Order: sequence, then C-alpha cells, then structure tokens
Amino acid sequence: MYLYCANDPIIEASTGLKFAPFNIGYPKLKEHAEAANLTLENKWELVFDFSADGSEKFAQMAPEEWSTELQNIPDFEGTEQAELYFDYP
Repeated sequence: MYLYCANDPIIEASTGLKFAPFNIGYPKLKEHAEAANLTLENKWELVFDFSADGSEKFAQMAPEEWSTELQNIPDFEGTEQAELYFDYP
C-alpha cells in the first residue's frame, strides 16, 4: 500500500500489510493538495497497530521495491504535466 498520511496511520485486526510512501503524480495534484491543506510531510512509516496480541501485522516495503507512477487524466484540457508533489524518499 502506497500511503500518504498527514498523521500517524493506525491499523487494527489486519495482517500481511506492506507500506511504502505515496508514489502517484497527476496534473493538478499540487493544486488539489494545497486546496485540501495537506502538508508535504508524509508519516506513512509511523504505523501504529492496535492489535491486542502484540505481534507485527505489517511491514515496510523495501525501498528497492518502490516505484513511482505518473498518471495522465483522460480528456484533461489543462497544460499541466503529471508530477509528484509529496516528498518521496
């Protein structure tokens, strides 16, 4: 799961999850993020697990497995190109 999270993400009663930083860019992403008042800080790796048994139910995806993806929007009439906006290590 490629994740952007302004606050520490929380899971419970989950198994087999793998997390990596949000990796998608598209035209107007910066405008959308600013309109939603999203910060550039991404706390994707600060997962808190509420599971009662204390065992790890998630892992971080290895950086060599990460990839980015730039999406074009069909019938988009603007001149903006797809670009990443959030910090991506």
